[in-house]
Amino acid sequence: MFLVITGGQKEKKLEFDQMILCKNCDRYGRLEVYKIYSHLSFFFIPLFQWNKRYFGKMECCNAICEISDELGKQIEKGYISSLDTSLLHFQRHSDYRACRQC
Repeated sequence: MFLVITGGQKEKKLEFDQMILCKNCDRYGRLEVYKIYSHLSFFFIPLFQWNKRYFGKMECCNAICEISDELGKQIEKGYISSLDTSLLHFQRHSDYRACRQC
């Protein structure tokens, strides 16, 4: 008899999309919300999740921002359909490349 216990970190895209004007690249882009968490599974059945964090990612330039746990949980449950973008503080992702004219 053998036991299969797995664990690690997972990333899940939540059912949330919002078109906004990006503060980093000044283009319209889609804001996507993700949840990152650590997990423990037994025979591929999830048992525990901990260290949950939520963040937003812009599709246009891959800029990211941290989202509070309370707000992330409400987005995950489907209670919130749009975010106030003035409260979000994006940081450029290292893969962002802009041309010399931008």
